[in-house]
Amino acid sequence: MLRLKGDVGASGCDVLVTRDGRGEWDIGAKAMRLICDVECVSCLLPAAGLRSSSRPVRTVLTIGRQPGQSGPVGLRLLVATDSNRAGKKYYLKGNVQQFFTRFVCEGKSTIRLKEPSLELRLSQADVACLKNFLAKLHLASQGKLTEEKTRLPSLAPACAKDVKKPQCRLAIHSQKAYPVLDGFPSSLKILQISNCLLAHVDNRITGLALLRQLDLSCNRLRRLPGSLGALPHLAVLILSNNLIETFPSELCQSLGPSLRLLDLVKNQLRSLPPQLFQMPKLCQLNVDNNELVELPIGLKGTRALRIFSAEYNNLRWLPPGFRTLRLDYISLFGNDFVSESQPDEIHLKLPPTLWECAARAVLLARMPHTQALLPKIIREELELARPCEVCSGVAFSSFVQSTTSLNLSRIVYQSIASPYIPVLCFLCSRMCYDKFLRVRGSPMAIDGRNGVEPEG
Repeated sequence: MLRLKGDVGASGCDVLVTRDGRGEWDIGAKAMRLICDVECVSCLLPAAGLRSSSRPVRTVLTIGRQPGQSGPVGLRLLVATDSNRAGKKYYLKGNVQQFFTRFVCEGKSTIRLKEPSLELRLSQADVACLKNFLAKLHLASQGKLTEEKTRLPSLAPACAKDVKKPQCRLAIHSQKAYPVLDGFPSSLKILQISNCLLAHVDNRITGLALLRQLDLSCNRLRRLPGSLGALPHLAVLILSNNLIETFPSELCQSLGPSLRLLDLVKNQLRSLPPQLFQMPKLCQLNVDNNELVELPIGLKGTRALRIFSAEYNNLRWLPPGFRTLRLDYISLFGNDFVSESQPDEIHLKLPPTLWECAARAVLLARMPHTQALLPKIIREELELARPCEVCSGVAFSSFVQSTTSLNLSRIVYQSIASPYIPVLCFLCSRMCYDKFLRVRGSPMAIDGRNGVEPEG
């Protein structure tokens, strides 16, 4: 086993080369070439009190044999860029002073040469390719890399496509510009497709593993495929000005670890899944100009959500879980909120159903709501459990529904709406409802809890 010497950090990302069953070096056949960003810095600059002004450029590094020379002495390192595709050649045997591999797991490394005295600072490299390339380079510097063990490529000039900087942004604003036959560059991080009359999401889009921002506004999308969840780094999703009627709850789970901004303005949404408000990193949610009648009853606020806008919908009230939010900005202008004088709705049923008793037992035992432990019907109802306004219990199918006023200044720094918004409240029993009626009308009611202290 061969270990590259250098600054190896706590990550343990050492570059290793092992021997195969015949005792020969097993180093692979495709590691003689590496495409990455390289910054060439002279080691003499610090001694002269100078700083390097060079920047990383797209580069092709190739380990090959100098024409007319054989053996380890003929090995060279070719460094080719877009400005110099023929490249510069550096002698290898005994000419590598040190390898720095502390951040090799992040696609970064540094190669320090003796003659000339300079450093090749590698970045934006594929981790597996970088490890293999460094392993071969180490063997070449020791004179242990020969054509008998590995087929050495020729030191030919680099192709234009290899040294060209990868495309990270692409904006398409018309049907004519939409690529029908050609695919999307796999290096894309930001993609905008607007005014293209798309009726469905192209499967080629869901295969862009590096995508971080996707803008599909001003199209004709009606539904979203579950394959969108295959984008592991997607942080911004803009779907405004479409015909979307529902947002799949599956996407809330698959995009939850990465999504930070979701724009659903001017669609045909009639409801939102409760899981949307449980996404751990969602900071901004915009659902203006839809057909929302209410927000999820089982809403549980995420700590990450800071900006929420639901202008020009048909909202009549906010759910009880809205009190748990802590926002920087909220806009609820243009909704038809009801007055607090609306009559209460009484849905008390005795005796409770068997599944309701089972759901209460699950809550009391604090059992995890997993598929292996609980039936589907109980898991669904537990997600929609209504917290009682008076006690610490919950209401299921038997409850009393009423409304209270929520002072928005208690949950948000800046708001564009009436300072007091009606919020639904639920009572789980006749006893709690009687206590709620006794304190209704109290001046403390404006704080969103009607001045009722929890029992126990």
